[in-house]
Amino acid sequence: FLEFVLAGLALVSAGVLLGEGVRRARPAPWLLSASLAIAPVGFVYGRTVSISVALACASLLRQALRSSRYRWALAALLVGAGVPMLVASEGWAGSLARGLSSDRGAILTQALAIVADEPLFGVGPGGYLPALRERPELHVTRELQHVHNVPVMLAAEAGIPAGVAGGALFLLLGWRAFRAGAPVLTLYLAYAPWFVVDVLPYVTPQGSVLTALWLAFLRHAERP
Repeated sequence: FLEFVLAGLALVSAGVLLGEGVRRARPAPWLLSASLAIAPVGFVYGRTVSISVALACASLLRQALRSSRYRWALAALLVGAGVPMLVASEGWAGSLARGLSSDRGAILTQALAIVADEPLFGVGPGGYLPALRERPELHVTRELQHVHNVPVMLAAEAGIPAGVAGGALFLLLGWRAFRAGAPVLTLYLAYAPWFVVDVLPYVTPQGSVLTALWLAFLRHAERP
């Protein structure tokens, strides 16, 4: 799990450095640093990682059509992440092949059943896997694991109101990032997929710390 924590840190760091680069009079050192910061994700074979890189790059496309500074920023991401991915292409091919037979649909069904058991207050912090173990009829996956969606995890352990509030906050952050412009949106999208198709920000202390840093950097990046 540690490699995914480090991948998340690399993505957040790259987003911060890119944002500084497009604002500074001398962007080259910042963009080069961003390219180096994101390089480790090329050796972490995870679908969440690939989605984060793709969305971060997509967030720069519109501005890249208008500004050479943003074209260099986009190039920094593509080279920094793309070259290591090409070097490790065999590992990525295996990861994507495993993804085609993913159990995530069944895992989501398990989570919704747990939510239905305790819709208002959930099963309590840390109670998801114990609650799942007590429902043998739901054991249809290779192994029991947390659902890969943070709002759904919140709903399962703290109740539907908490899940809805968490999802609404996540969307509000996205709207603010969109309104703030490409640098902030890039930083948002570099880490946002971990809330939608993963659960690292919720189930690990390292993920909680990384989320706090991400939120702080987003707030800083919104300032003129």
